[in-house]
This record gives sequence, structure tokens and C-alpha cells, in this order.
Amino acid sequence: MEDKGFYIFEQIGIFSEYKIGWNYENDLPLDRESLKCFVEFLWIIKDLDIPKSNGFSLTPNGTLEIEWDIYGRGLEIEFLPDYKIEYLCDTGGAMSEGAIFKIDKNHSEVYKLIKFIG
Repeated sequence: MEDKGFYIFEQIGIFSEYKIGWNYENDLPLDRESLKCFVEFLWIIKDLDIPKSNGFSLTPNGTLEIEWDIYGRGLEIEFLPDYKIEYLCDTGGAMSEGAIFKIDKNHSEVYKLIKFIG
């Protein structure tokens, strides 16, 4: 994974200043627990040889989301405040979705998920 530390740090700084209603009336600010989950995920995948992501964003729920679109295969991962991640995999014809509970305890599940794009 390409070193994008500064970009991530800068973008999180921007997201952290968003207030309620940052885009639409009910949009929530960045949830700190979602941020912790996102950082844990980055720590888990930091040494893996995976394609660069298409970027990450703040969702209207105040959670962070990262996505890849590689050779017609898409992966979106949302980092929830309870250290759970939800994902959506798109193979260009079939989609699957699911959740991994307690990301800090399930590194093997994260590795399996990342293999989808690797």
C-alpha cells in the first residue's frame, strides 16, 4: 500500500472540523470511535501488498469509509463506532455484503476481505 500518511492525516483533520449538517441537514460529524477503527484497520494492512485505494470519505452517519475499484472488482469498507466493519464486494455482476465484528480481534477476517482486491 502506497504511503499516504500525510494525505490521510490532512483529510482526517478536515473531516474532524465538520459539524452536524455538514452536507445535508442531518449529516453527523466524524465519530471518534469510527476513526479509531479506521486507524486499527490501516495498522493491520500497512505491510500488505495491495493496490492503492480510490480514497476514503466521511459518510452522512459520521463514519469513515474506504473503497477500491480494481479491474472491475469493487470493495467498500465502512468503519463503525463499535469496532465493527461492514463491507460490500462487487465482482462486476454479483454483490455480497457482510460485517466483521471486533476488528481488533479478527485480523484473519480482514486479510480474507483484502484478498478480494489483492
